[in-house]
Amino acid sequence: MTKHLRSSKPLNPDKRYLGHQERFSFPLASNRGRLILDVFAVDVTGEVFASLSDKASGVSTAGFLEKTVLPVYVRRGIRLRAVQTDAGSEFSKGHFRDLLEREQITQVILAPGGSSGVSPSETFTRAFYAEFCDMGRLIKRYRSASDLRGDFDIWLSAFNSQRKLKRRLI
Repeated sequence: MTKHLRSSKPLNPDKRYLGHQERFSFPLASNRGRLILDVFAVDVTGEVFASLSDKASGVSTAGFLEKTVLPVYVRRGIRLRAVQTDAGSEFSKGHFRDLLEREQITQVILAPGGSSGVSPSETFTRAFYAEFCDMGRLIKRYRSASDLRGDFDIWLSAFNSQRKLKRRLI
């Protein structure tokens, strides 16, 4: 059975096996719907995997983890052992829990406001917000996730490259 820990419980200190997963929603300009941003940040490197979708065509949190994140861990020969999430309903649904159980991944549920510092996925999302949003909405030239995707992919690559460079300098 999958373990679901609260952030106050001890966790294996080897952060190669830990990541943060979050889901954010942004309104599109002119009330044309919402944009879903799924984010997974690798704890030890700060590397971010992200996916954009329109609310109507969005991938589930389990689908994002299974199709985007886990294959990268497999290619690198590392098994994801724990994922930190908030207590949102998207992380308590059956499909997400079934995936964690099948892959033997522990879910660590972060208490609201109880995290020490800002998670890597929050840092990423704040940078996304600063780059692509204005007054709480996506910049007007982006009318859908597909309009944003090209610029976003270039920006995400630059974001991860910048994080990689910072890690080398430390």
